Amino acid sequence: MTPREHADALVRCFTGYVAKRDDPVNREHLRVATEWLRLIDADDPAAVDIEALQASLDTLGFAGSATIDLKLGVGAWASRARRSAIMRRKTAG
Repeated sequence: MTPREHADALVRCFTGYVAKRDDPVNREHLRVATEWLRLIDADDPAAVDIEALQASLDTLGFAGSATIDLKLGVGAWASRARRSAIMRRKTAG
């Protein structure tokens, strides 16, 4: 599964959670998953946006195993994406 497929699956998962139980925890998970998908689809995501996404993982409440899945997926992707964003800036500047 690619990071994009993973993020898309989690957006669909948390959309379902919000539909069943619209609470702040589920909405925040959906927001984070949606932001992850947005950054994956961005042509040139900024390192600061990737770092903000990573930081948001620390404040997530627990919504079951999907929380762990989201944290692991974003964490793995963000590390690589942040390095790439920094390298792009260095070669462009």
